[in-house]
Amino acid sequence: MNELRHALRLFWSSRTVSLTIVVTLALAIGGTSAIFSVLDAVVLSALPFPQRDRLVVVWERNPRLQLGFEDIPVSAYNFTQWRRRATTLDTLSALVGTHLHLTGNDDPERVGAVRVSASFFALTGVTPLLGRVFGPADDDARASGVVVLSHRLWSRRFSSDPAALGRVLHLDGRSYTVVGVMPPHFSFPSGSQLPIHVRLPAETDLWLPLALTPEQIDDRGSHDLAVLARMAPGVSLAQARAEMDVIAHRLEEEHPGLTWWAAGIVPLQDQVVGHGRPVALFLFAAVCLVLVAACANVANVVLARSVSRRRELALRHALGAGRWQILRQYVTENLVVAGAGGALGILVAAAAVRFLVVSAPLAVPGLRD
Repeated sequence: MNELRHALRLFWSSRTVSLTIVVTLALAIGGTSAIFSVLDAVVLSALPFPQRDRLVVVWERNPRLQLGFEDIPVSAYNFTQWRRRATTLDTLSALVGTHLHLTGNDDPERVGAVRVSASFFALTGVTPLLGRVFGPADDDARASGVVVLSHRLWSRRFSSDPAALGRVLHLDGRSYTVVGVMPPHFSFPSGSQLPIHVRLPAETDLWLPLALTPEQIDDRGSHDLAVLARMAPGVSLAQARAEMDVIAHRLEEEHPGLTWWAAGIVPLQDQVVGHGRPVALFLFAAVCLVLVAACANVANVVLARSVSRRRELALRHALGAGRWQILRQYVTENLVVAGAGGALGILVAAAAVRFLVVSAPLAVPGLRD
């Protein structure tokens, strides 16, 4: 405690230098922590799913179409054929985003919804917080409507009441029964996690069964589905792509009007992270260099101040202070300054992260997380 009191007196007596060190550390620590938060959300934790390395997105591709993008949404016909014929892909699920008007029980509101085939939740490996997810019977176009809520909508609309299960919601005038609630932070897919032509809502509030009708399945001309799949155990990406090429060739033989159409497989991690990975890594490398430079500058200031105190140290040594006592005093003095810089750096990081999310200067997936 004596050394701590001495360190605080020294901090105050040389407050200009001490505050310079504190502010330098705070800016460097705060900036590094904020950008690492972006890196963590965009690259490291973009897909909080088990065995995410086996998850892929399957697109249609046609080199003769000049659309400005390579990955084309899938027709319902091709999706059903892929699901029936593919062996390298364990589970396939189709989805499409939409917006619906929610009425009943409270003020009307417009919600972001994603229609998914029944295997979607099994594919992601995420279990519901309450109730159940969709089963094969729910994916029948003749089945009664059911809905799974996001944790955010459940908290906002039903005040986190477990009795929400079994309640009826009215979406665009049709009745749906709530059968499940997903855990917090699960809102996949939403925002820019998939290409813009999939028309995903900025935030996913609920999921509905895709429930394709026979007419939709037979329609080979409508391309509006994104298809997710999980590769079978032991199957490589090259093997899956080779099999999908064979299936596309067979479909072309069976339907000559489908010439030039092929299937493209992209790892889901690469699809979601996309161009955000190099941007986040570059920014993190840049702020790490700033942190190193700040530490070097602080070290120089501390060293200069220590040199100016040689007479004080010599006097303390002459009065009987040992090396360990002097070293302990120096450590205490620097911990006070570093602790203040770190505490202020936490506040800087919190403000910087909030600014990044609100202003969204980086159009990268996962930034809002």
